[in-house]
Amino acid sequence: MKKSYISLIFLCILFSFFLYILSLLQAFPKIIAFPLLFGVIVIALSYFNHRKRFKGF
Repeated sequence: MKKSYISLIFLCILFSFFLYILSLLQAFPKIIAFPLLFGVIVIALSYFNHRKRFKGF
C-alpha cells in the first residue's frame, strides 16, 4: 500500500510538471499549473516527512 502512495505521488508530480511545461509554452493557463505543481510538491514533502516521525515509546 505504501508503494502505491509513492508511485501515485510520483505520477502526480510528473503530470503537474507536464502541465507547467505546457503553461510555459502558453498552451495551458499558468494560474492553474503553478499552484497545482506547488501543491503536489508540498503534499509529497509532507508525506515523506511524516513517514519517519518518531511516535514515542
